[in-house]
Amino acid sequence: MTEFYNFIIYCSFGYYPWNPISLNLYNSSLKNLRMTDNRLGESFPPYKLYPPPPSLQDLNLSRNRLQQFALDLGNIRNLSLQNNVLGGFLSTHSYKMSNEYSWLEIIDLSINGIEKLAFILFKGQPNLKYINLNRNKLQKVTFDVSRLKSLRYLDLSSNNFTTLDEKAMVMFDGLFKNTNFTVNLQKNALLCTCNTLPFLKWISITKVNLLLNDKCYLEDGIGFSFYPINSLIQQVQKGCTSYTTLVIALSVGLAVMLINIVLALVYKYRWKLRYMFYLAKSKHYRYKASSDDGEYTYDAFISYCDDDRSFVLKDCIENLETEGNAKLCVHQRDFLPGQEITVNITNAIHDSRKTVCIITRKFFESYYCMFEFNMARMENIYSRHERNIIFLVFLEQIQPKEMPLMMLELIEKQSYIEYPNDEDGNIVFWDKIKEAIFLDICCPKTFGICVH
Repeated sequence: MTEFYNFIIYCSFGYYPWNPISLNLYNSSLKNLRMTDNRLGESFPPYKLYPPPPSLQDLNLSRNRLQQFALDLGNIRNLSLQNNVLGGFLSTHSYKMSNEYSWLEIIDLSINGIEKLAFILFKGQPNLKYINLNRNKLQKVTFDVSRLKSLRYLDLSSNNFTTLDEKAMVMFDGLFKNTNFTVNLQKNALLCTCNTLPFLKWISITKVNLLLNDKCYLEDGIGFSFYPINSLIQQVQKGCTSYTTLVIALSVGLAVMLINIVLALVYKYRWKLRYMFYLAKSKHYRYKASSDDGEYTYDAFISYCDDDRSFVLKDCIENLETEGNAKLCVHQRDFLPGQEITVNITNAIHDSRKTVCIITRKFFESYYCMFEFNMARMENIYSRHERNIIFLVFLEQIQPKEMPLMMLELIEKQSYIEYPNDEDGNIVFWDKIKEAIFLDICCPKTFGICVH
């Protein structure tokens, strides 16, 4: 016998059509209730609705433009929310309002514009057998069905799936242990690429009943038959192997190229980098460094090899310090004890007006002599605005082919003098060195030379 009920509902602010219907039907024996093709909109807000009649088992609210829905399901076995707009709401909420035991067996959420579902959407519904998510916009399984031991059919057809992730595959395998479980993935653009290879392998071994399209697709849209699946897997693996080899080869080639570029830049600017490092280190040790403002601790830094020590300690000191009123910084006398030699050298160059290099063949063979020469070049370029601070003194005849290219550039600028080693020439020689050292002084003060 079929029961019919007529309702006249007067709507007002804060009033929801479901409440008078539920109230009037609460003591009835009604099992099936269909309220479809209306415009209920937001008429089912959470926490404001009466529970359904205890006798109700089948509730159909399809095509009502529902934007939200949360109801105490009571004894309802079959709930249809098809063709509404619940996608946004169900991404963070469940349609089941309370935490009470649910008898729900069938839920239809198809055509709701769903892109993502809340993880707890199906929590507390152990009797669910059929879930319909057909014709939505799902790309990934974000909901948990691992505890639905009665679930037999999950309809994911006509969505945006291209593959299943590992968590979903493991979860579906677990469900099959309890029931004959089917997943419908038809009318999804499933891919057969290197990235989806784990999914393809799972298809070949899983016991879950899968409903698939006839073909899967490459990213460029070319289709391949799913069956035989092992043949498809071999074909994809073959393409991935060549692709992986190409990627590795290109990656290695790019890495080698970048390393070579970095090494070339480091080599090209090696002295600049070392200069900056040691200059920064000197500041770290709080050793005062002069700026190019005409005020220096020393008037010159003299670079020489140990074989020419007697010339520096006797001739240079006597002519430039004792007789020339120059303040000298001698390695043995003025370098800070306990300080790194490289830091001492950088500080001496930075705190001196000029750098005088005593050139012999041994000079080129000495690591620290060439270090001093290159640090002076960097000081000239980066701290003195390219105003030459280097002056070369040749104690012996040296052929141009024996000299470094950078030193030849200085010789072309006439920044050098040869030692005459005779009484008359020596007077002019020392005057020329003094002139070179103090050439940039407008108002001469006390003179000084730092001797390595």
